This record gives sequence, C-alpha cells and structure tokens, in this order.
Amino acid sequence: MKAANKQLAEWDAELNQLHERNGDLGLKVQMLEQELKEARRDRGENRNSVPTIAEFPEPAETYNPPPC
Repeated sequence: MKAANKQLAEWDAELNQLHERNGDLGLKVQMLEQELKEARRDRGENRNSVPTIAEFPEPAETYNPPPC
C-alpha cells in the first residue's frame, strides 16, 4: 500500500509540474497572438501611409539644374 501511495504522490507532483508548464505555454501563446495582431495592424497602417509610386526627377534635371 505504501508503494502505491508513493507512486500516486509522484504522479501527482509530475502532473502538477505539467500543468504549471502548460499554463506558462498558454500564456506565452496568448502573448504571441497579441503581438501578431499588433504587427498585422501596424503593417496595414504602414501599407496605407506609404505611397505606392515614387516620383523621381529626370536625371538631366538632377545633373544639369536650370540656370538661376
């Protein structure tokens, strides 16, 4: 009987450790999901604020500015 109780106590301790570790992993997953949501939101905001077409002066204007 003592051996069975000892085995049950060991399993109980191991189960508690697994619950603690899984709880920590669950919290980490939640944090990463929140971070991903924020990154996606920021990406959308950045995509809307950046012009899609860049306008550059003609090379001749850059190298040969008009006389003053």
